[in-house]
Amino acid sequence: MAALKNSERKKIKLIATKESLKVLKKVDIPVEVVRSVQEEGEKLFKRAGFTFSRVPQNLILVTEPTIVLTPGELNIGKNVKMVALDGVTDIHNAAAILRTAAFYGVNYLIISQKNSFSITPSFARASSGGLEFVKIVRTSNLAKTIRFLNEHGVMTVGFSESGGESVPRKADSMCLVLGSEDNGISFAVNRNLSNHFTLKSRGNISTLNVSVAAAIAMQLHF
Repeated sequence: MAALKNSERKKIKLIATKESLKVLKKVDIPVEVVRSVQEEGEKLFKRAGFTFSRVPQNLILVTEPTIVLTPGELNIGKNVKMVALDGVTDIHNAAAILRTAAFYGVNYLIISQKNSFSITPSFARASSGGLEFVKIVRTSNLAKTIRFLNEHGVMTVGFSESGGESVPRKADSMCLVLGSEDNGISFAVNRNLSNHFTLKSRGNISTLNVSVAAAIAMQLHF
């Protein structure tokens, strides 16, 4: 529904059954009514090079690929909210972070060219509409992009086990940086951050899932 309502999303057609089409009040794009969305979806995914997963609502929206920006296309001004992921590869964690980012009004999600997740149909579905509201920025060098943000007045805050326990002051524009599920923030990125922060454990487990940590980070800063 979020993709259908997104005027910037270039839509090609909707694949549906007669029954599943009834849940939509009005559709302004071509509709292909089929007997089995699962069968058609499996063929479509295979042609596109994606791994097929069951379509629970029997609706597939075929669109142009999601536009992915470069760091040079960032519109850095006042009150810009960004989240950067360093080496997060699990699409379910990434999708949960994107959904939370949309909830907090984040403008950009910055990801690395390597050691990152792919924007697949499964990722789009798991993000529950977040992909339509937060712009994706892919960089070949995240450390260099962090330096670029610092130089343009953006406060960069890394969340890791080695950071401080006091919440950094809020700035007009901020970028929250979270590391991979296994290794955390890389050394190259970590040394370029202007601030470091640790979510201190109050119990017997010292770490959090990256998507949960991201949600807490956004609550604290956005």
